[in-house]
Amino acid sequence: MAAPGYLQVFQQRWVVIATSVIGCLLLAAVVSVVLPSTYTAKATLFLSVKSPTASLAELSQFSLARVGSYPDLVYSDDVLTDAIEILGTDATKGQVASQVSAANPNGTVLVEVTAEARTATAAADLANAVAAGLSTEVADIENSPGSTYTVDLDLRIPADPPASPSAPQRVVILGLGLVGGLAIGAALALLLAQLDTRLRTGQDVRRVAGLPVFGRLRRPRRVGGAPVIDPEGDGYVEAVLNLRQANGGVVPTLLLLATPSPGSAPDHVRVGLAQAYAEAGREVVLLETAAEPGSAVAGISDLAERPGLGDLLASGRTDLTNLLRPVHVEGPGEVWAIPSGIDAPSELVAEAHFPPLAFAIADRTDLAIIQMTSQSRPLTLHAVVPVADVVVIVARHGKTTEADLARMVTDLRLEGVPPIGVVFADVPRRHHADLAADWHADDFASGPRRVPMRPEAEPPQAIRPEPSNPQPPRDTQAPQDRARV
Repeated sequence: MAAPGYLQVFQQRWVVIATSVIGCLLLAAVVSVVLPSTYTAKATLFLSVKSPTASLAELSQFSLARVGSYPDLVYSDDVLTDAIEILGTDATKGQVASQVSAANPNGTVLVEVTAEARTATAAADLANAVAAGLSTEVADIENSPGSTYTVDLDLRIPADPPASPSAPQRVVILGLGLVGGLAIGAALALLLAQLDTRLRTGQDVRRVAGLPVFGRLRRPRRVGGAPVIDPEGDGYVEAVLNLRQANGGVVPTLLLLATPSPGSAPDHVRVGLAQAYAEAGREVVLLETAAEPGSAVAGISDLAERPGLGDLLASGRTDLTNLLRPVHVEGPGEVWAIPSGIDAPSELVAEAHFPPLAFAIADRTDLAIIQMTSQSRPLTLHAVVPVADVVVIVARHGKTTEADLARMVTDLRLEGVPPIGVVFADVPRRHHADLAADWHADDFASGPRRVPMRPEAEPPQAIRPEPSNPQPPRDTQAPQDRARV
């Protein structure tokens, strides 16, 4: 995986990394609080040697030769016993020995006694007591009767209570927690990237299906519980322009939105695309294929009991009188919807009657949009694909899997109509990507991708046929006949 790939993985799974960092920092904080504080104090002794007969050089040589052996004497029984008596504690010699140490800085006649304890005062007292015991022990050993040299190991710098504990080093522990959290989070993010087959980028789509991504439709804002679509700000206008260029600069007459599964493309996708086309001054018809409540376009789901697409497919009629329902959108164009209806003909009947109906609708409007899955019934992909001039797959960002996309592409290619590309739906608003970075020259055709074969068409009718009885103007129709997006 290249560096940009790693960065993209980390960006997509920043929540995993942040959670890991926070968890490790909390663990480090708990450890630093639970560990007992340890204070360290140090007392310094100075070795002086006197002799009435020795020269200064001899005294210096004797001092340096002897002082190196004194640190080990802090563990002697006499020194530890003297320290315990000075402190007046009931600690054993082993316990005291485990808390002290001594060292001779190289090239000096100093002996540094270090002591550790749970409190600052106890550490200083212990260091001074051991230093006093060591001074007595050295004097007893070196100043024996008949000795040429007089040796004194004097406490010159008594230990003072330290201002802060020497352990635990909380800053270091927290730093290790931060570094460990970043490392664990990055490893988890990379592991999830290998195991997670959900689609998020144009590279994912290109790798699985060899198709370009022409749009990233952002998740709409919700006002009062209803989605509010901004065709330009949410990416619908850009998607419409890209689809037109991919189709040789021609607006399709029947746009099929193929979705890998019923929940992979929200209803607002087709409505947002319809709005984008309407803003360009075109008349658009939405063909609703789902009869279950809530699956139709918001605002016309209550029309499911009215005559609709199912009735036309069952009867074979292409007369749209009293079937088109207006959908309110902004812009100079118009959006209409044909409800799903209540009749459900057999698949054979639907496949026979849909092509004439589709071309009749195309003759009376600029564009028809239909959204389907491989499992759509009774109107199937097999019936719609032959008359659709542009097929686009709608993949839900972070939801649709590689297997879903591959299966959808295979189904469409088996029908003889490969899709021209993919649009992502419900892309989080914080996500931004350069669509053109993944495009190839052959993603854009010089002319229409395909011209559907047309059966004998009926004489064209107006999209809004004149009714036999006078009707009020469109802007004064009853509320139940108007749906708002």
